[in-house]
Amino acid sequence: MIEGLLAASVITLIIICLIGAPLLILYIVAAWKLYKKCGREGWEGIIPIYSDYVLIQITGIKWWAIFILVVGYFTASTSGIGFVLNLIVLFTRFCIYYNLSKKMGKDPIGFGIGLTLLPIIFIPILAFGSSQYTDCEVSAFGVIPEDKVNSATDNVKETVKKTAEKSTTSKGAKFCTNCGAELTGGKFCSKCGHEIH
Repeated sequence: MIEGLLAASVITLIIICLIGAPLLILYIVAAWKLYKKCGREGWEGIIPIYSDYVLIQITGIKWWAIFILVVGYFTASTSGIGFVLNLIVLFTRFCIYYNLSKKMGKDPIGFGIGLTLLPIIFIPILAFGSSQYTDCEVSAFGVIPEDKVNSATDNVKETVKKTAEKSTTSKGAKFCTNCGAELTGGKFCSKCGHEIH
């Protein structure tokens, strides 16, 4: 019984090596060639983490995205917070590959999804295919337009500013314990009618 399990394990390992080794070599060669197409050194495409950093530079994504990707290397969990973090990493990778697809003249949605989920297939397509790298304008947030991010950021800043102004004007003021409205004096709240003690 044990000999049979051992033999099956060895055969499985041999099959994995026979398939995995050529795929790994193909991926390394394709990454090297793709980075060369993008005007970088080929070796930059095969060093873990550093290759992600260089890809972020190539695609014009914000530099801090590297921190999100590094989290992905250390949170290979499928439950709880690890699962949520991995979804964030997956979306970040999609944004990077979305921009790469645009710069390589491919459909950004289709190729972005393909590069995110099946890089072993789509990296060689970009590397060995006829597509050429062009330094076209892309969003620093990938699929999310920069004007949307800037608008949301401006809205948050404006809200914070208004809140800060409101809190400085109401120093020393008293508030209703029932509804939270500012009290103007008198025995009852002007908003809810609650008796003031």
